[in-house]
Amino acid sequence: MAFFDEVSKKISQTSQSVTQKTKDMAETVRLNSQISDEEKKTDGFLLQLGKVYFAKHSVDPEPEFAELIAGIEESRERVNTYSEQVKQLKGIIKCPKCNGDVQYNSQFCPSCGLDINASKAVPAKSGRTCPNCNATISADLSFCIHCGTKLD
Repeated sequence: MAFFDEVSKKISQTSQSVTQKTKDMAETVRLNSQISDEEKKTDGFLLQLGKVYFAKHSVDPEPEFAELIAGIEESRERVNTYSEQVKQLKGIIKCPKCNGDVQYNSQFCPSCGLDINASKAVPAKSGRTCPNCNATISADLSFCIHCGTKLD
């Protein structure tokens, strides 16, 4: 009988130990999840902090941030260039009046209603030349209406 009492006691202790380990494991998972959530919040705050700093100090950054800001500006320029190339492939040009997107074969700008064909016939105001395609364009444009190149 003592043997069965001893086995019963061992089973009970083992069961309690397994139960405690299961509770500890569940608590560890819960805490790790909370840690992950807080780390995501921290990353979000850091991202916002960086955006605010960039918006306020991109023109006159502190020396340790100058290289990062230059990298951001270079990336933005490349994104704009790639976006314009995608528009060219899709047959989209810029409206000379509102700078809106216009399908190449469209008669009118969908944003401002400008007669695109009539505006093509009008000579450019300043005789400015696109550095990419050498087309004569107006001085007030941000992008060449012929090839989509971003202008200075």
